[in-house]
Amino acid sequence: MGVLCQDRTYEGHLAGYPHKRMNDETIERLLAKAPKLTSDQGKPLLIDPVISVRDRGARAIMGPEERLPEVACVARFDSNALAKIGSEPYSSLTIVWFQEAFGVPTDATILEQIRAIDWEDRATDWCW
Repeated sequence: MGVLCQDRTYEGHLAGYPHKRMNDETIERLLAKAPKLTSDQGKPLLIDPVISVRDRGARAIMGPEERLPEVACVARFDSNALAKIGSEPYSSLTIVWFQEAFGVPTDATILEQIRAIDWEDRATDWCW
């Protein structure tokens, strides 16, 4: 891993409860910010988050509560092996995911999804 940035998913949220539109906007902002955090020019890859849903009843103005995991993670993974024949000597991929605690990913599902990524298809080649 080249860079790992983490923050609380709902940092700065002052009132109300998380809902679909808020989460969609949170994810969109994080994907837009990811290349700046990691100095990667490629398109970041989002690992679909596990969302906890709770019905808030008739008073739920924004619909049901939909809560993302507590920590938003952005990481750039680097490789110095050729990704493709005839490619540049280095490649990188920025991945965005959500997990319940700070630190390197330990959740088996997230790790599985990271391992399953087709590096040659998703990573961006680069050279000094």
